[in-house]
Amino acid sequence: MAVVFDAVGPSSAGTAAIATSLSWSHTCSGSNRLLVVGLGFGGSDSSVITTATYNSVPMVSAGKVHANNQTDGYVELFYLVAPATGANTVAISCNVSGDLIGGSVSFVGVNQSAPVSGVTTNFGNGVSASLSVPSNVGDMVVDAVACGNGVTSSGQTNCWLNNFSSTYGAANVAQSTAAGATSVPMSYAINSDWWGMIGLNVVAATFTPPTFVTSQSTSSYTTTGSTKSVSVTTQVGDRLVVYGGGENEIAVLSGLAGNGITFTLQQSDTTTGFSSAYVWTGTDTTGGTNWTLTCNNGSSSRQWGFTCLVFRNSDGFGASNKTQSASGAPSLGLTTTQANSAVVVFSGDWLAVDGSSRIWRTVNGVTPSIGNGLEKTYATFAGGWTAYGAYHNNVGAVGTQTVGLSAPGAQKYNIVAVEVLSTSTPQPVAMIAWLIA
Repeated sequence: MAVVFDAVGPSSAGTAAIATSLSWSHTCSGSNRLLVVGLGFGGSDSSVITTATYNSVPMVSAGKVHANNQTDGYVELFYLVAPATGANTVAISCNVSGDLIGGSVSFVGVNQSAPVSGVTTNFGNGVSASLSVPSNVGDMVVDAVACGNGVTSSGQTNCWLNNFSSTYGAANVAQSTAAGATSVPMSYAINSDWWGMIGLNVVAATFTPPTFVTSQSTSSYTTTGSTKSVSVTTQVGDRLVVYGGGENEIAVLSGLAGNGITFTLQQSDTTTGFSSAYVWTGTDTTGGTNWTLTCNNGSSSRQWGFTCLVFRNSDGFGASNKTQSASGAPSLGLTTTQANSAVVVFSGDWLAVDGSSRIWRTVNGVTPSIGNGLEKTYATFAGGWTAYGAYHNNVGAVGTQTVGLSAPGAQKYNIVAVEVLSTSTPQPVAMIAWLIA
């Protein structure tokens, strides 16, 4: 997944003051976040120290560079991994009064354990400022420039610019971004004067597909009854997806419960003339061995069933969707929210078409089947209904994926699906100790 721009603060004009402190509001959102602050100090800087916080949390200085390597002002970058979401205050403090110019840029999709790399600085005197930052495709480069006589334009995507004063060598500041590549040139046009510039690479998060642990299904999808149950074993933090349905809209499922888990109904369909279809999600906070998961059917005379899938090493749940059609092969578009997620799919066919030669739709080069273990449910009852369930273990890049079955066609189907998020948290690697005599 690539790093994505989130927000700029406080605005495209940044902010500035002659003072020992400077503050503004920045709003962070999304997941796998990073906040980068650009700061310029104009004044005699031989003993100046600046610090930055966000929401009162200290930020890390990536480094600073003095305009033309002199002592008349400098530019500095600060960063904070996993900044608090929502609107919070960026606060700059300085041990002496001077021209303070600042602004901020936040990103999502950032590696949380090693968020930045390739810090690069440059300085000079003239009508242009530039440097090149080592980077990678999917990463993003962010910089800041400070000069003595005004920034006129940026060669990248300019986030904010404040030409505050021509009194000192670094009291005019801008901050820009550019998409990652092997090496990313960053440049500005300035009015001829001293300048300093610093840039760094924002490293993209890597996402590992969730780990499928187990699945448990009711003994049959073609039997009746008011209550059915399955036995489940979990660990703390496991993610559960439960899907199910019944032969028609009268088979209304409810009361899913077990191990104290709060289940969220992501999607359901009980349209008249179709089968019923449901998908729930939940996170286990206690874990347990062979605990009982139960579900109820509002019409005990209707055939029905449900299946519970357990995943581990997942950030949670993402997108969900549903659809129906009076004729065709089950097809549903699901726009995922995180790279390398899994997707769980359930479909019911009211016409009970024979699905013995069924073909699941291929996503990211993989087709669920009994053979590869990705199909978890197939049940049919002539004159009643047919139920299909499977999961895609890794749907690849973020985007719209088409899930369901390409055969058999001529079904009267409803279909539900939910995304089980991948994880950006590095997983422990098993270590093998070799004893050498």
